Amino acid sequence: MITTYSQQNSQWVNEKLINGYTVGRWGCLAVSLANARNWFYNKNDNPMWTVPKLNYTSDGRILWNSLKNVGLKLVERVYGRNEAKINEALAHPNKCVILQVNNNHWVWAIGRKLPILGYRIADPWDGRIKYTNFYRDNITGCAVISRIVG
Repeated sequence: MITTYSQQNSQWVNEKLINGYTVGRWGCLAVSLANARNWFYNKNDNPMWTVPKLNYTSDGRILWNSLKNVGLKLVERVYGRNEAKINEALAHPNKCVILQVNNNHWVWAIGRKLPILGYRIADPWDGRIKYTNFYRDNITGCAVISRIVG
């Protein structure tokens, strides 16, 4: 079962990432990582467990090496649309893929691509399961993530 959280949840929407950047406005990647971490480890920790453990640049971007603080690691950061990398990560039991859509939003891919609909995603904006066609299937990059084993 997949539990998803929304970055708009009143419990953490105004929590600061860094320098005034809030979860509600800039926390899509952090909340997607929290959702994926819960799936990897069969947990139900809300994003406020994960968000403070990550490190950010002064302009609110996650520093990938800080994923180790939550038991994750970046396998590969891919720029542009790469179906082969996305599909490989979706098929691998110890990997997941966080998609970048429209160059400015991150969503967690949780299912294979379907004609017309696109990839099935957990969208941290509202916490809902939908498809990438909601974003006109405009995938502009991705991050392949794995859990830390061992």
